[in-house]
Amino acid sequence: MKARIFEILTYLIFGTIVFVTTQKYFPKIILLPIERIDDVNISETDKAYKVGANDGLKFIYIYSYDCKYCYEMNNNIEKLFKKYNDKVSFYFLNKAKLDDKLIFEASIFSECMLNYEFENYFKANDFIYDKVLTNNLINFDYSISEEYWGENIKNEKVSECVSLQETFSSVHNNHKLVGSFEINETPAIIIDNKLLKGSISYNILDTVVENYLLP
Repeated sequence: MKARIFEILTYLIFGTIVFVTTQKYFPKIILLPIERIDDVNISETDKAYKVGANDGLKFIYIYSYDCKYCYEMNNNIEKLFKKYNDKVSFYFLNKAKLDDKLIFEASIFSECMLNYEFENYFKANDFIYDKVLTNNLINFDYSISEEYWGENIKNEKVSECVSLQETFSSVHNNHKLVGSFEINETPAIIIDNKLLKGSISYNILDTVVENYLLP
């Protein structure tokens, strides 16, 4: 009996040593969900909208407004941004459906919130997802942005932005950029040239980012 207990304790101690050592020297390998990773080329992502650290770990979030899992991920990304915005460069890429009027309009509004009112970007995203996924527009003669301003203080720069040709071009360019990655499903996250597909819990994302930031 004592020998069995000693054997179990030995395995536990050895396992702990291996785990701690691996976490220290190979954190990116042990913590990433390997079955979800593919190599991608992200040299063009500097064209996307960036917030956070100027030269931090590159974290690229790819989303779309017809995606219920992206709706669920919105809160996770917001929490990550609040925790790591001084160490991580966050890029936002919208995989807009260019042939869907409602989703394209939502993408235009989102792009303008990113540029001119980022402090309320995640709040606006929740509003947009609710309207798009449920078709819950109060009045289909109104735009998503007009409905949003009916409930929130109007930002004139955002209002002007939604009708600018350069905003339309930016949404088209983001769509093209996501297409170049051959990413067909959202949400998707790229960290350090690695692609994580699908809805991922905040705890996993937090652990992954934390370990990439280890010295």
